[in-house]
Amino acid sequence: MEAEERQTLRNLVYKEMCGLIGQDVDESGCRVLQSAMFSAKTTITNPNERVVFVQDLAASLNRKKMLPHDKYNRFIELGKAYLEGL
Repeated sequence: MEAEERQTLRNLVYKEMCGLIGQDVDESGCRVLQSAMFSAKTTITNPNERVVFVQDLAASLNRKKMLPHDKYNRFIELGKAYLEGL
C-alpha cells in the first residue's frame, strides 16, 4: 500500500472514530483523539498492549458518555486497524 493510500485510509478511520464520539474532524475532541492514537502508535510497540490501549480508551469514553455502548465494538475495531498498520 502506498503512503498516499495509507493516509487516505487513516483519514477515513479518524473521521469515523470521531463520528462515533459525536465529534467532527475539526473539533477539539477529535484532534485530541487523533493525537492520542498517533502517540499510542508511535510509542506502544507490543501489539497486545496496543489492543489494551484501545479497549481502555473506549471504556473511558463510554464511562464519560462520549461513546455510546452500541458503538463501542466498532470504535475498538477501527482503533486496532489504525494501530496495526495504517
